[in-house]
Amino acid sequence: MRTGSPRATTTPNAKRSSQSQPMVQDKRGPAKKRRAPNSNRSRRKPRAKQGELLFRSWGGARKGAGRKPKGERAMAPHDTRPAHGTQFPVLITTRLHSGLPSLRHAPEAARILAALACANADANASANADVNACANACAQADANAVASADASGEQTPRAAHAHGGCATPPFQVVHHSIQSNHLHLIVEASDRANLTSGLRGLLARIARALNRFWGRRGSVFADRFHERELRNPRQVRNALVYVLQNLRKHGISVPGPDPLSSGPDFDGWNPVPANELGRGRPAGPDAAGSASWSGFLAQLKAARAEPPSPKTWLLGFGWRTHGLIHPGETPKAH
Repeated sequence: MRTGSPRATTTPNAKRSSQSQPMVQDKRGPAKKRRAPNSNRSRRKPRAKQGELLFRSWGGARKGAGRKPKGERAMAPHDTRPAHGTQFPVLITTRLHSGLPSLRHAPEAARILAALACANADANASANADVNACANACAQADANAVASADASGEQTPRAAHAHGGCATPPFQVVHHSIQSNHLHLIVEASDRANLTSGLRGLLARIARALNRFWGRRGSVFADRFHERELRNPRQVRNALVYVLQNLRKHGISVPGPDPLSSGPDFDGWNPVPANELGRGRPAGPDAAGSASWSGFLAQLKAARAEPPSPKTWLLGFGWRTHGLIHPGETPKAH
């Protein structure tokens, strides 16, 4: 029986590991084994990252979301409209449903002009009513101020209210252009509520009149009206050219202002067009709705009312700093 210390046993894996590790001679001592770079102890596990949890649902900000256009032209988005400043005029565009008759026939145009005149008349009536209420309030305030001054022995103060400022209508259509399937308007309003309610009432009035004449029911305008606030004189002048000369944009030229716009009553031409309302007949199928050109003009003159004067500085005087409008000027892309 063999005696002494037990012999150490070496497994095959241990032999293979010891043979693969090189011997390193250290100056300070005997050789020692270097740890293999691919050993399990030298590896670090990657830190786990929190993944993003996505919820799929209807709506929201994602690619392809939102209201889809029903035709070739995209519709106005149903976003909340911004606040409106009294000092800025607004350019309005509204379009008809496809398949409806042209608006440049005499009966349709006369009904639209009558609706514009009624809308401005209603606004003036509302302004006059506000004037009476404002005048009464101002008179009462002035009487109270005088009584207070007399009681204290002070000099009678001047009236602090200007009655003329109460006469501004809350909404009015200053310029217009009637095209075959859409309308362009330049309007003024005292605030957002009056702008929205005024346009809704005007478009509803136009739709009822056209439906009665056409003998139909249903909506007339395809979508919400598009609006653009004009905030400087250059924008106002470009909008005036775009509205008053919109017929030229569509490739139709007339020897004078478009009779289906506010161009005949516009005082900002240079030089003044020699052709008055009615001397130039629109070319193309848009003028085929009247039995005669004289009858066409008679209906327009009967429906046309005196346009209101602008109340904003931009629409009244500011745009003139960039020059008056030539009768042959063509609108730029808007």
